Amino acid sequence: MEPLPELGGQGRRAAAQKRTKARSRSAGVVMVEYAFLLVFFGLPVMLATAAAGITLIRVYGDIRNDMLHQYP
Repeated sequence: MEPLPELGGQGRRAAAQKRTKARSRSAGVVMVEYAFLLVFFGLPVMLATAAAGITLIRVYGDIRNDMLHQYP
């Protein structure tokens, strides 16, 4: 008969190994979820922000040049 986990022995060690494996598996799942969030939400937001910044800089330059080169 195997010793009970509460009384020590191999049962306790096996239970600890199962918890360790479950934690590492859970940590891996969390990392995959964060990777999906980054790829599907973070990356498009960063690209859109960069595109908007480039457009704003270009428009600012056009307006500044128009204001500086006006003929009275």
